[in-house]
Amino acid sequence: TLYESSLTFAMRKQLQAEQGAPELNTTILELEEKKNHLEETAEELKKKKDALEKQIKEKKLAEDKKRA
Repeated sequence: TLYESSLTFAMRKQLQAEQGAPELNTTILELEEKKNHLEETAEELKKKKDALEKQIKEKKLAEDKKRA
């Protein structure tokens, strides 16, 4: 009957979902780790950028003082 077919289909889909869950959890953990690493890298690059901008500003001020 249609009811039995849909019940079988639903149970099969449930099993497929349960079997795929560990893989999804592993993928989620890997992606979270990658995200954290990228955030750390972004923070390091931002600090380097800020330091370089500060150096450039200081050099420009020093050159302006020499000219004045």
